[in-house]
Parts: sequence; C-alpha cells; structure tokens
Amino acid sequence: MAARRLLANLEELAAGTGLVLVVAITIYNIVNRYVLRQSGVWAPELAGMIFAWVVFLGAAAAYKRQMHISISVVVRYLPARLQVAVAQAGGLLLAAFLAYVTYLAFKITLSSHSRLSPVMRVPFSYVYASATIGFALMFVHQVAALARPRSPAPRQPGGRPMNWIPPVVMFGLFAANIPVAFAIAIAALVLLHDGPGDPDAGADPAAGQHHAILSAASPSRSSSSSASSSITAAWAGGS
Repeated sequence: MAARRLLANLEELAAGTGLVLVVAITIYNIVNRYVLRQSGVWAPELAGMIFAWVVFLGAAAAYKRQMHISISVVVRYLPARLQVAVAQAGGLLLAAFLAYVTYLAFKITLSSHSRLSPVMRVPFSYVYASATIGFALMFVHQVAALARPRSPAPRQPGGRPMNWIPPVVMFGLFAANIPVAFAIAIAALVLLHDGPGDPDAGADPAAGQHHAILSAASPSRSSSSSASSSITAAWAGGS
C-alpha cells in the first residue's frame, strides 16, 4: 500500500524535493556571497538545472490532478452526448500533441549531450531530459484519462441561457486591436451590467438580489432564521 501511494505521488515528491533543494541552494548562495564574502559560482547553475526538473515534474503532477486551467463555459451548455464527444476529441488532440512534443524534447535531449554547462561542465542533456520526462508523463496521464469513462459537465444552475454578449464584445475588441487587458475589463463590465441576476426578480434582474440583501440587513421583527434565509437567497442570486 505504501509503495503504491509512493508511486502514485512520485511526481509531487520529486518536484517538492527539487523545490526544497532550489531554495536551500539559493539561501546558501546568498549567505555565502553577502555574509561570508565568498563565491559559489556553481550554486546558480545547479539551482537552475534543478528548477527545470521542478517545472516539468510539477506540470506533470498538475496534469495528473487535472489542475491545468481550462475554460468550459461553452462546453457545459452543450447536450450531454455532445459534451462527451467534444471531451474525447480534445483528449485525442492533447494525446497526439503530447506524444509529438515528447519526441521533439527527446531529440533535443540527445543533440545537446555534447554541450556542457559553463561552470559545472555538466551535459545539457541532463537539463533537457526534464522536458522529455515531463511531457512523457503527461502523455501517459492523458492516455489513462482517455481510457476512463467521461461524464458530462454539470449544467448551469437554474438552466439559465448563456449570455453571449460579453464574449462577443471581448473578441470584437480583440479584432479592433484594443489592448487585451482593456478588452477583458470592458467585457467584464458588460457581463456585470447584463448578467441574468435572479430569474424570479421580474422585470428588474437585480431587484430580487437587492431586496434579499436589504431584507437581511435591515432590522425587523422576523426571527434570525428569516434573516439567514434572506442572506442565503442573496448569495444564490449573486452566484
């Protein structure tokens, strides 16, 4: 059981150990340079080499745990069968991409073996091997994910239709050569202004939410349970 857990968390353990080593080497180099007034020219180079392994092993661990950011705002509004089909197609695309970049990283690793680092004279292949191992692990995790059955993403609460105006505005501003940060900010303002609000609020979408907030905040003869219900309604309307 312990061996299985160790193998299941191998990327996390290796990346965490590497990160501890990077921090320790950096602290040693700072003390050595500014306190002891000595030179440890090998320390930055070794820390950089270890950090490359931390990055790619950490990326593989995040891929295994499905922690890489993805945007499902459109997919979750599709029918269930179409969601599964899109997920399978995307998974196959990712598997093909990861297999190809693993091959490219392996070629670079082999070709860089004759190049030596300036200080420690270590072949750069030991550094580029981190990319090969990292992409290979992500490929294995992706193939394993394809073998598992997929379930459709949960639909939006209340079955409210998607508001297409903010993304259309955002991509329109992108096409108009508006800076990305300002385009996203304008689209966010449009989303806040035209949000669906509370579907039970009638003509004014925000009226139900504002009424619930005021009911919870204002003093009344109602019991604390009614105030809690109002706060819950306000939270539900805001979400």
